[in-house]
Amino acid sequence: MGLDTVEFVLLAEKEFDLQLPDDEVSLVATIGDYADLVHQKLIVKHGIKPCPSQNEVYSRIKNLLIQQFAIPEALISRNASFVNDLQMD
Repeated sequence: MGLDTVEFVLLAEKEFDLQLPDDEVSLVATIGDYADLVHQKLIVKHGIKPCPSQNEVYSRIKNLLIQQFAIPEALISRNASFVNDLQMD
C-alpha cells in the first residue's frame, strides 16, 4: 500500500469514525471492496438501523477521493482499482 492509499484510508477512517484492521485493508483492491468493508464494519459498530447504506458509504468514499485527492469523478467506479485505475501508490 502506497502513501496515497494509506492517507486515503486514514481520511476514510476519520470520516466514518472507524479503525480498520491493516490485514483486512491490505486485501482491498477496488473502491467497491473498500466501501463494502467500511459498510460491514459500520454494521458491526452501529447495527443495521443507524448505519448508512452501502450506496451512502460508496458515495462518501467517492467524495473523499474527489475532494481530497482531486481524482476525476469519471475515473471512480465500484470496480476501479486504487493502484491501476486511480494511480494511487
